Amino acid sequence: MKILQYIQKQSSVGREKYVIPQNFQKRVTLKEMGRSVDYLDNLFLVHAETPVILAIHGNPTSSYLWRGILTHSELKYRVIAPNLQAGQQEEEVEILEQFLAALNIQKVVILAHDWGVTLGMSLMVRKKISLSGFAFCEGLMFPVKWQQYDFLPWALCQLGKMPFVGTFLLVNLNFFVRVLLPYGCIYKMHEEDLNYYLHYYQDHNKRHLINSWVKSIPTRNSDTHYSSLTKMTSQVLASTIPKLFFYATPGLAISQKSHEIIVQSSQNLTSINLGKGIHFLPEDYPREMANSLNTWLKQKIIGPF
Repeated sequence: MKILQYIQKQSSVGREKYVIPQNFQKRVTLKEMGRSVDYLDNLFLVHAETPVILAIHGNPTSSYLWRGILTHSELKYRVIAPNLQAGQQEEEVEILEQFLAALNIQKVVILAHDWGVTLGMSLMVRKKISLSGFAFCEGLMFPVKWQQYDFLPWALCQLGKMPFVGTFLLVNLNFFVRVLLPYGCIYKMHEEDLNYYLHYYQDHNKRHLINSWVKSIPTRNSDTHYSSLTKMTSQVLASTIPKLFFYATPGLAISQKSHEIIVQSSQNLTSINLGKGIHFLPEDYPREMANSLNTWLKQKIIGPF
């Protein structure tokens, strides 16, 4: 299995440490939903017509995933990254819409990873926001079927869906954070970064939400979200909205077959090969992703300053 081979070859050299400035940490209240959302904001001042980058994390991470991009001095755009929970997809999408409304943000470019890609696609097809572009990596864009994926992602889904076993792994052992997160990176995580995620997911309720989310991932034709996910992905890829696709080898959520479908089926797609990578590409390649975002935004969306 290619993924296991790359895990065994994980670099012992960690990447640069990225410190989030205190003034980047914000909170906004969503009055209509009766809840607040913590988020990161790099506070970069842009022209009113310039879209804001909405960075949507997946599981089991948080807005902390985007710290390397948020703090990149060469990225001349405002980036906001909300903290989401692994709740019901429709509810989380509505939260994102209300979040943007509360901040009075008119135009956005989505930057998404993992389940965040699914949420970003939902935002895109609902058409309730003004979307200028869609950048994504390692997203859950296709049902996780044995025929299309390497053994490891398929097996993880199957174990997570098993009664008692899934709860024991994901809730009791906190398997996703303790094992999948550090070994889903090519570069060794700094201890402080792993501890941040461990602290963030010390609440069992958050782990239960992830457990429920894993159970909802479609793996068979009869699963509830199978046809809707397939249809939504097709709509997004066929859209003429500029798209930026970050990928790495061997990848986890985006298999070789999925990669081929994305490239062959997409309109207005720019692909960026980041090199060796498993799943948490924003952890391994934040500066490379930020530089590619800069170039893509200028060429495809904003134009030269």
